[in-house]
Amino acid sequence: MTTQELRELDAWIDRNLFENDLPEFSPHYTTDQHHAMDVLKKCAEKHQHDIAIGTAGPTDWRVWAGELNGATYASSLELAICLFAKQLFSKPTTK
Repeated sequence: MTTQELRELDAWIDRNLFENDLPEFSPHYTTDQHHAMDVLKKCAEKHQHDIAIGTAGPTDWRVWAGELNGATYASSLELAICLFAKQLFSKPTTK
């Protein structure tokens, strides 16, 4: 992903997960491990089943949950978590 795409994903996460309306000041969720863990916590709060994290090597991370369609893959754990969050929070909720 380009730097611009990373910042856009950071801003999307800030708006949709943390309800911050000032995306120009968004933390770097996609690159900072501490902020990525905050994102993972939000995912766990929304998703009430197991969320799995795996790797096939130091630059091949994935995050998935059983009933969601597919896993998200990325070159870093932080980015994989953020892509998973976008997938999870973009799905309509059903009751």
